Amino acid sequence: MTVKTYLTVLSICLCCLMLKQANAQLILNDLKWEYGVKTSLNFNTIGASYGTYNGAGMWGAGLFIQTRIFPQVDLSIEPGFLNTGMRQKQSDTRYRTRHIELPLIVKVDPWDDDAVFFFGGIRPTYLLGYSSEIFTNGAYKKIDLAENKNKQGQFDLGIMFGSTIRLSPVVSIDFSYTYSLTNYTNSSEIAGMPSLIEATLKINAVDLKEALDSKNEAIKTQINNFKQGALLVMLPTISKKETLKYKSEEDLFYALNELKIRNTRVVNEFNRYYNFNKLYFFYDTTAYRIASGNTEGIFLNNQLLPDSSINIASLKNTLVASFCNDISNYSQRFGFGLFVYDINMTQLGKPYNVPSQMFSLFAEGDPINYFKTRKVNYTNLPFDRVIKKFNGRLFRYSYTE
Repeated sequence: MTVKTYLTVLSICLCCLMLKQANAQLILNDLKWEYGVKTSLNFNTIGASYGTYNGAGMWGAGLFIQTRIFPQVDLSIEPGFLNTGMRQKQSDTRYRTRHIELPLIVKVDPWDDDAVFFFGGIRPTYLLGYSSEIFTNGAYKKIDLAENKNKQGQFDLGIMFGSTIRLSPVVSIDFSYTYSLTNYTNSSEIAGMPSLIEATLKINAVDLKEALDSKNEAIKTQINNFKQGALLVMLPTISKKETLKYKSEEDLFYALNELKIRNTRVVNEFNRYYNFNKLYFFYDTTAYRIASGNTEGIFLNNQLLPDSSINIASLKNTLVASFCNDISNYSQRFGFGLFVYDINMTQLGKPYNVPSQMFSLFAEGDPINYFKTRKVNYTNLPFDRVIKKFNGRLFRYSYTE
C-alpha cells in the first residue's frame, strides 16, 4: 500500500468517525449553527517539487456552516468554488483548474478564548473544468495539450490543516495548507489537484446580525436617554472677520437681513415640527461655552434675543443641531444641511446624521453669495421637511416593544 493510499483511507476513516461523533452530540444537544461567506487566495506549491513549474496565485469563494460539537471543538462544512493554477517556465504554458469543493473541518480552540483555533480535515473536490494556455504572438491562447491529463468530472481529495485567527466577532482569517492525495503532476504530465497554501477571509453572518442588533439596541438606549434631555439648536452669525468680505454697507445689510430671516424660519419651524424633547436656541458665537458647560445667559427667545430667564438644568443627554456647513474637525464636508453633534461639536453618525439631511450646493440659493460667506444662503430651503423627518426618525428609533 502506497503512502497516498494509506493517507486516503485514514482520512476517510477520520471523516466517518467525526460524523459519528457529531451525530451523537446532535442527538444529545441542540446545536447552535453559524454560517457566513468566505473568499480566499491560494498558491500552488508544485514549484517546491519540480523547479520547471511556478505556482500561480488564484482565488476561491464559498460559504461555511459550523457548530460546536464538543467543548472547545467545532465542526465546519465549507462548500465553495476553487480556482488553481501554475505555469511551466520553459514553454511558458499556463494551466488552470476550476473545482467545486466540500471541505469538512474540525477546529480546536486550545485556550478556550474563541480567538485562535487550530484545524484539520479533508477537502474533496469535483473538477468542473480545466484549461491549458500557451504564449504565442504576444498573448496567451487556449490550446489542448496531450500532457494535461485532467478530466472533467474527476474527484480529488486533500488533507487540510492550519489555524484561524478571529479579528473580531464577525471577521476571521484562516491560514491553511492542503496536501493533495491525488496530485499526480510530474515533470512531463499535469494531473490531479495540486497542493496549496491559502489565506481565507470569513464573515460570520450570525455574529454580524448579533453585532448589528446589539448596535441598534445601544442606539435605541442612547436615543431614549436623549429623549429625557434636550436639543440645542445653534444659529449662525456673521463674525467681524466675515464682514470684511462685503464691499459696501448695503451688501452687509443684505447679508445680515437674509441671515435673520433664515434663523427666524429655523426657530419657528423647529418649534412647530420638533417635539421629541426640549428645545433651546443659541448663537454659534457662544458654542465654546456649551462645551465648557457654562450656559448661563446664552439661550435665545423666539425673537432671537438673549433671554437670561431661559436655563437648562443639565447638559446630560444633550445634543447640538444646526443648519450649517459641517464644522466638525473629524468629518469636514463641503455641503450644507442639518448636522447633529455632541456637546464637544463632534459630528455623530446614524441615525442622527443621514444623507437626506443634506441640501444640494446651490439649491434655491445664491452661488455668488455662497462663496462670499458660506453661512449666509439658502433662506428658502424646506427646513420644515428635514426637521419633520429628523423628529420622526428619533421617535422610530426610540420605540420599544
